[in-house]
Amino acid sequence: MADDDGGGSSKLAPSTGNGSKTDRYSWTQTLADITLSIPLPPGTRGRDVRVTFGATTLRVTVTGRDTPLLDDPLHAPVKAEDGMWQVDADAGTLEVYLEKVDGASWWPRAVVGEPEVDLGRVAPENSKLSDLDGETRALVEKMMVDQRRRAAGLPTTDQQAAAAAAAKMGLKLDGGSGAPGV
Repeated sequence: MADDDGGGSSKLAPSTGNGSKTDRYSWTQTLADITLSIPLPPGTRGRDVRVTFGATTLRVTVTGRDTPLLDDPLHAPVKAEDGMWQVDADAGTLEVYLEKVDGASWWPRAVVGEPEVDLGRVAPENSKLSDLDGETRALVEKMMVDQRRRAAGLPTTDQQAAAAAAAKMGLKLDGGSGAPGV
């Protein structure tokens, strides 16, 4: 899975889900969260699994095993109190869901020490206007209106406002440039 774009990068191409697969687990991510899928020893039941979340650590142990399946520092902080896990008996895996503290960035790896994915090749999920804060949403909506106006050959909202302000002062704008005519 190593990147072979000829650029000499040693980073991995992201898998579907913008994560990667290691010899111990696979992981996926969105801007807001990260999910790890950890293979379990055959016959492992949920009551045999212990998952400990820290703000920057994740520890997974199974009763009867001397070494943890995972005991590593995470790439970045998570909201430990919101961490969740479940055993998928059909797949024989432990699914661990973690919410990122910085819910607006991609992680190049799930835990420290693992190979990094090439973040330039991440395929972000589509956003909805309703997901944006009020100020950002207003800006995006304005940009969409201006794009439609330009496509229709009409002045943008800023050009329209400049023309209205100039008219109030008794000026005429020069050819839509926004500069007062002489």
